[in-house]
Amino acid sequence: NGVCTCEGNYGCDRCTVTELAGSGTTRTTSTSPPRTIDLCDMTWGGGVCTKDEHCGNGLCLDKKCVCYANWGCDYCSLDVSQDVINLGAQCGDYVSGYGACTDGSNEC
Repeated sequence: NGVCTCEGNYGCDRCTVTELAGSGTTRTTSTSPPRTIDLCDMTWGGGVCTKDEHCGNGLCLDKKCVCYANWGCDYCSLDVSQDVINLGAQCGDYVSGYGACTDGSNEC
């Protein structure tokens, strides 16, 4: 849990978001009406996992999901461009099928 020093044009606490000239880590959605969101406020992994398949578009490292670039939420289920910016979706808005059942059942 150290402090990250971001390289290039990456920002946020864990260097997860590409900063754009003029807007930094904020984006305007394509929804009607448009909303301005700060991508640093999104969850970028961290879901409990035991194997990579639990993490959708990411990897399971030290029993936590680590998302690939441009994928967010606990289990790396939202694509930043398609889901967040174009549709205005937020983590928890819909279930994509990624995740791990914590009660031992086959349904979450």
